[in-house]
Order: sequence, then C-alpha cells, then structure tokens
Amino acid sequence: MLQRMVAVEPPLRQGVASESAELDRAKSEAQQQIDAMGEYLVRHGPWASVLQMPHNYIPTLSAAPWHDARDAYPELTPIISVLREAAPSLRKEYRKLKRRGLLLSDEDCIQRPQGGRWMRYEISAVWQQLNGTHCSSDSPVACAVLSRLRDTNTAPILRAGYSVTEPFTWIRPHFGSSNAQLKIHLGLRVDDCARMRVGTEWRHWHADDCVLFDDSFEHEVHNACDKERVVFQVVVRHPELSWEDAQTYTPVIMDAH
Repeated sequence: MLQRMVAVEPPLRQGVASESAELDRAKSEAQQQIDAMGEYLVRHGPWASVLQMPHNYIPTLSAAPWHDARDAYPELTPIISVLREAAPSLRKEYRKLKRRGLLLSDEDCIQRPQGGRWMRYEISAVWQQLNGTHCSSDSPVACAVLSRLRDTNTAPILRAGYSVTEPFTWIRPHFGSSNAQLKIHLGLRVDDCARMRVGTEWRHWHADDCVLFDDSFEHEVHNACDKERVVFQVVVRHPELSWEDAQTYTPVIMDAH
C-alpha cells in the first residue's frame, strides 16, 4: 500500500496539477519506510530482490522481469506462434464481446481512481457460461485458441482471456501472486502511448506480436492514449517447473491487466 501511495502518477492528461510540498514530503517519508522494510524482508525472508516479492515465492526459479522466449524459453515458441496467427480472429471476437457488454471491470483497487477502468474477460472463469470443455460459450474463437495452445504440450496453460485498459488508465505498481508462472501478452489494439514497466524497464506492446514477462516483479501499466489498449493474455506455468511438481500450484487470481 505504501508503494502505491508514493508511486509517481503519470501525466495521463494534459494540464495535470503538480503535487503540493506537503504531499511530496509525506511521500518522501513513506519511501524511507518502504526502503527500510524492503531491506529487512530481503535480509530475513526468501526473496532476493525488493523488486520481486510475490506472496508465493520459489527461490530456485530463474528470474528476470522480461524474457525473450527464443533465447530464454524456446519451448514456448509454439505457443507464441499460435497466438500470432490467431490475432486477427481474436481481435474480431473481442469487438463482439465488447458490443454485448460482457467485459467486467476489475475491482483490485490498484487503479487510479479518477482514471479509466481496467476491464477483462476471462474465458474459463467459473462465473462464465461454460461449455463442455470448461470454456466460455461466448468466446468460441478464444476457446479454440486455448485448445490449440494446450495441444502444443509445451507448458501448462493456467488461464487466458482478454484484458483492456480504457483511455487514461493507470494500474499502480504491484506484485503478481507467484513466480511459478509467466505471462504472455498478445497485442490486439495497442499504441506507443500505452506502456508497461516490469522491474525497472518500460516496454510497449506491438500489434499481432507477443511479449513475455514475469509479473512477480513489481509492475505497472500506463495507458496515456485516448483509446483503449487491448491484449489477449495467456498465463503459463514457469517452464522450469515439472508438470508433476507440487510447487507448480498457482492460485487462480484474476490479475489480467
């Protein structure tokens, strides 16, 4: 909570007023507390870095905020190939879901209150009308893609769905739930005015292409565009974990930004 309070608010709109000296001073004091707590936790806990502090942490896993799948995890390239090929049809299905009003607003309380909303559609969530393959009847294209991803037999697919940040949305800095998973984002409607920081590095999405990252590192999303940013997100189990290993359990938490 302290981290979110002191995070520098992005200039999502023109003419944003500067902060008062009193607020700047309060943030500085809070940052000192954050630094001290972070040092203590790294010294006495399982974590190796203050930038990677998920609730469920496996110290033995290789860790980096961003990954190039071809170099780090070539076994994931079949998944990325399927996603790239499916981008046009997924983009078309997303528009249908939006027109029908089926996207839900996320309630994780990490969005900038005065900004746009963070919307999502989880294709295998328990609250959807699921078909015989435990996937939403309202998203047949995405469900077919999910089936193809699983058929690659490269890594367990934990969940998948559409993720949207409306214009002028800021998702504040936070950690994902576990380092036992990696996330793949396929850009469906993206622009350079939308970007994401994982660890210390900012990157953009690219249309019909994928980025691979570890959301157990501190991350945030800025959409400074006057239009929405849309990605299709796939969450995979960390490739270094065996399919049978008990450590591979990952809670199904809908952190699909």
